[in-house]
Amino acid sequence: MTKRYLNRLISHLTVLRASLAGLLVAVLPACEGGSTPTASAVASEGKPIYGNVSYRENVAVPEGAELGIQLLDISRADAPATVLGALNLPVSGSPPFSFELSYDPAQIESRHRYSLRATIRRDGELLFSSTEFIDPFGEPPLAIQLTQIQPAPKPGFPLAGRGWRFTTIDGNEVPATVNGQVVSLLFDATEPRLSGFAGCNRYTGALSHGPNNALTFGAVAGTRRACVQGAELETSVYRLFSQVRSYRLAGKELQLLAGDTVLATLEPMVDL
Repeated sequence: MTKRYLNRLISHLTVLRASLAGLLVAVLPACEGGSTPTASAVASEGKPIYGNVSYRENVAVPEGAELGIQLLDISRADAPATVLGALNLPVSGSPPFSFELSYDPAQIESRHRYSLRATIRRDGELLFSSTEFIDPFGEPPLAIQLTQIQPAPKPGFPLAGRGWRFTTIDGNEVPATVNGQVVSLLFDATEPRLSGFAGCNRYTGALSHGPNNALTFGAVAGTRRACVQGAELETSVYRLFSQVRSYRLAGKELQLLAGDTVLATLEPMVDL
């Protein structure tokens, strides 16, 4: 083996050792922390995080909605994320929606992991939300895609779609029929509305219901038929509607209430 060959071999080994050392310098920081060097570099400059938020659905955001952006420290898998920065912006119409989020760069640590969360809410109800990891220190402007959140079904109105015949009003018995018709109260199956026959005329109107069996009736509109019989009963029905504040189901009987006072009782027109 010649001296020239040995010198060339030593030269190649020196270059290979230098290359391996450079590779280790590049790989080790990523293995040590879980945070990217980009996070520290961007944060050290104190630049705000900015970008655009969009979604695929062809629907407009309603008036009164807010876009929320949060910078989260998600380093600890056994603990809730820590919010390092947040903003809320009023939005409406169609996306994209632009945002710019400021934060304290002194809170960013090289070994920690960070993510953004984006949401759109209206009156506290979640309409859209990000569902995937978003690197807050990626190449700006960030493009964030949201997913529409289907609302939880609201509790149903037990009286919806049911028809009732008045049996008593203010403790007085109501005849089975008046002017050949049943004095009735019908609840619409899909909308908060009521209708029926009051003793002389047919009527329709709006209603409102809520927790704890709350129930109120709005103003009703009726036909203008003049009757010899049933006019006084009809006045009692309309006066009753203005006083009702709740209802109670007692077996098959429906009771309309004002506080603890039973204003009227009704029975099902169809046994459901």
